[in-house]
Amino acid sequence: MRRILAIAITTAACSATPPGQARQAGGTAAPIPLAPTYVFSDGFDFVARLDFRPDGTFRFLWTGCMGVTAQAAGRYEAAASSVRLIPGPGDFRRDPRTFAESMHRIHWGQREYLVPEERMLAFANAINAGREPRGHVIGAVFYLRSGDEAKVADGLPSLPGRWQEFLLPTPVAGTVSEVIQKETGTQRPIVIINGGSNAGLREGMTLVAVNPRRPHFRADMTILAVQLESAKAKVDFQYNHIRVCDIWKSRASREAAQQADAADEALLSACPAQKPRS
Repeated sequence: MRRILAIAITTAACSATPPGQARQAGGTAAPIPLAPTYVFSDGFDFVARLDFRPDGTFRFLWTGCMGVTAQAAGRYEAAASSVRLIPGPGDFRRDPRTFAESMHRIHWGQREYLVPEERMLAFANAINAGREPRGHVIGAVFYLRSGDEAKVADGLPSLPGRWQEFLLPTPVAGTVSEVIQKETGTQRPIVIINGGSNAGLREGMTLVAVNPRRPHFRADMTILAVQLESAKAKVDFQYNHIRVCDIWKSRASREAAQQADAADEALLSACPAQKPRS
């Protein structure tokens, strides 16, 4: 009887799931290790990091120009495609960029990112704009496994749920068809562009507007509504006023705003409202 009881206790102890691990179907423990550290930085003094320990505990630290902005510690639960953070008692400053209690684990080539659901649209926009996969790019504020900056991330990642349709297979571009609302002291400009769902555009996507014939112009836009062949977009920022025939792009470097390539010239020439240059 004592032998049977000892075997039962040993079996129960061996079947317990260690902290930070998940359980496979059938009841066996399936280790899903997280890297020790995930970090992001704006390239200046904004740095956030998550440290995961094998004992199932984590530490969160967010620092800025004034020192420590927020910090917390607690337990975590890891699964193949997600991680859940369970902070201990105590209040701390929470920002959707730096801390979320549930995050997707996104594998992209040899890289791994941790991105909360609330930041998935921003993550997709960063990929379309070419800010991800980052090397040492300012403003790429998504948790990346420490040391992955130089690792390969070919093609596109597999995003959860509806977010996959927000990734553009290739960069897209077109021209502004109409300015339907100009900038005032109380309202942002709103424009119509000549690309819609047929070009892969979705509500919430971000674009940049440039015009090599106006090298000092640039604008950042967010799509408000999409039709089959057109979309309405709000101009969030502009340097010089946006005009009809300015070029919108899903991806454009600052250098691209100052030197036209063959594709830009074709777009400008094809724009119905484009006046011949003198």
